[in-house]
Amino acid sequence: MDLHSRFGHIFKVVYDHPDGTHWEDTFHNTVPDVAHNNILSVIYGSTAKAAGFYLLLVTGPGSGNTYAAGDTMAAHAGWTEAVPYSNSTRVAATFPATASAKSISNSGSPGVFNINGTATIAGIGLTDDSAKSGTSGTLMGVGNFATGDKSVSSGGTLTCTCTASSS
Repeated sequence: MDLHSRFGHIFKVVYDHPDGTHWEDTFHNTVPDVAHNNILSVIYGSTAKAAGFYLLLVTGPGSGNTYAAGDTMAAHAGWTEAVPYSNSTRVAATFPATASAKSISNSGSPGVFNINGTATIAGIGLTDDSAKSGTSGTLMGVGNFATGDKSVSSGGTLTCTCTASSS
């Protein structure tokens, strides 16, 4: 009998460039210790569930980004947040009630970043703090695109679906 459980996210990202071209990427992420502790505290302890979850962009180069079990929103030496988008806050990741075996997704309402600058993006993260470049809240996960760094340009849109699963 396997008593081990795993928790993680799969991000699917679609970028629509203003010239009509697009790219897609799907990847897994790193779930830091602070996220595991938060999940356990909400389920078994006295921590209240977060009011919402938000997607954030990670700067490149992706090949140089490192993620560590000890990463938090306030301290993450291997990466930085990118904010080349006009949304006033980080993009909401709205999850419905769990309807599927051990997974939940924002696929019914994907997060959309309205890009207003040129930047190199390496990946995506998930937090419970809506403030762009904020250092509060819980870092729930972060990871690099599977196929390397991606360029985004003003006028483009980056759409992200996040699926959280436990096995």
